[in-house]
Amino acid sequence: MKKEVSCSKLVLIVFIASIVLFTGCSTITNLLPSKCPKSCDDKNACTTDYCNEQSGYVCKNDILFKCNGNGICEEGEYLTSTDCPDCNDNNPCTVDTFSYSNGSCAHIEIKDCCGNKICELVENRTSCPKDCPDCNDKNDCTLDRYNYEIKKCEYSAQYPCCGNGVCEFTENYLDCAKDCPPSKEEQFAECTNDECKLNVAIQFHDESICPKLLTVENTNKCYLEIAVKANNLELCAKIPDNVMLMDCKRSIAVQTNDTQLCLTALAKPNLCLEKIAIQTDNIVVCNLLIEEFVATRDDFVKKCYAKVSKNYLNCKAIERSWIKDLCYRELALMLNDSSICEGVKENPQDCIDAVGGA
Repeated sequence: MKKEVSCSKLVLIVFIASIVLFTGCSTITNLLPSKCPKSCDDKNACTTDYCNEQSGYVCKNDILFKCNGNGICEEGEYLTSTDCPDCNDNNPCTVDTFSYSNGSCAHIEIKDCCGNKICELVENRTSCPKDCPDCNDKNDCTLDRYNYEIKKCEYSAQYPCCGNGVCEFTENYLDCAKDCPPSKEEQFAECTNDECKLNVAIQFHDESICPKLLTVENTNKCYLEIAVKANNLELCAKIPDNVMLMDCKRSIAVQTNDTQLCLTALAKPNLCLEKIAIQTDNIVVCNLLIEEFVATRDDFVKKCYAKVSKNYLNCKAIERSWIKDLCYRELALMLNDSSICEGVKENPQDCIDAVGGA
């Protein structure tokens, strides 16, 4: 029985082989079963999976466009799909988007944007401190502005202006004390004591104020100060105090290096002459000294030499001890050198203390 079945199968195989031999491969295809597999799912959400007669019963997986997950940033997907890149360039002055035509990010500049490091016409220091500089130069007398064309601050002076150090034609002390000093009358009106009034008189060289001072001493001082400033000997004559009168004349003589005035206007001209000799560094002037005390002129001339030459050896040549001590003391004070006080015989400590105090 088994042998019969085997023979039948063998006959069938020979038969089919004969058909193939004479009719070609299409015949065997027609003989095979025509159906699709159970599933064509490729596990890709962005493909259409199918199998049918048109596909020849073969699975097809066609890509779906505008599908989130297909790896292509397509029209309308930017900002909504994981297929599109992050185009944020962290620049607040650009619009960040995706160019579908180029397939890449695009950054479009925003004009007049605060943060682009350019101070533009619509911006200023208040509205956009990121871009616009502070042009305030802290000077009330300049107009401060930003020049948008050259991108720099500009400052132009304003006139008139209280605070520029110039008393201009529209200003006065009352409305601009910064620039305009008070007049003599304004200052005098504000004074409440003699010292203030004396200063006004000296500042404006106004001798008419001197008699208005409360004390005789201040009145005399007023005449003296104004006379010396103006080199006015006639004004010295208004001083009734003889000591201050001599001081007034001596000061003018020394101020003008007038040795003749020392000799003619002063009863004791030696101090005046010595000051001029030191001031002019002219030792010859010392020879003009006169005999103010009995037999002392030569010693005072030597003291004058010592002070003009700044050489204490001239003090050693002085005969009278009190004039010699005076020479060392005055030279020590003049040179601010306490070591010279060692030449003083009568109370050298006073000399040292005087130099230290000076």
